[in-house]
Amino acid sequence: MSENPNYQQNPGEFIPAPQQAPAYNMQGGYPGYQPKPGSGLAIASLVCGILGVLTGIFIFSGLSLGLAGIVLGIVALVKVKNGTASGKGMAIGGIVTGALGMIFAVVVLILGMIGLSMLGDCAEQAVQDSNGNYVCTIEGKTMTMSPDEYKVYRR
Repeated sequence: MSENPNYQQNPGEFIPAPQQAPAYNMQGGYPGYQPKPGSGLAIASLVCGILGVLTGIFIFSGLSLGLAGIVLGIVALVKVKNGTASGKGMAIGGIVTGALGMIFAVVVLILGMIGLSMLGDCAEQAVQDSNGNYVCTIEGKTMTMSPDEYKVYRR
């Protein structure tokens, strides 16, 4: 109403309600509550590291996913140290699994190179048998190659 005590309200006249402060905290949550910082980078690091281990037999994906897991894990650890993120354990797990994925891919690469070298040596020492196949003995193991394989591995 009006501050004038003798004021008469006319019919249909709008009188605004008195303004007052809200009775509760408009921001939500509890007083002093701070939400936990996100751990998205740590989760991504762990996922990339695990996929790097699982796909390590495919050299390129093992190396690239392993490297991504390591880089994301390091970035996540820096953010955890600064207090802007959480997930320290997942970040460490991502770094470890990423490194394992890269190591696995490098081992597969080295074994593949050794195998190709052995096949090349075999092709140079091979002798053609009566069936047209090529036979050789490397480190006590006898290997047989078709003429097409012989052409591929011969240097």
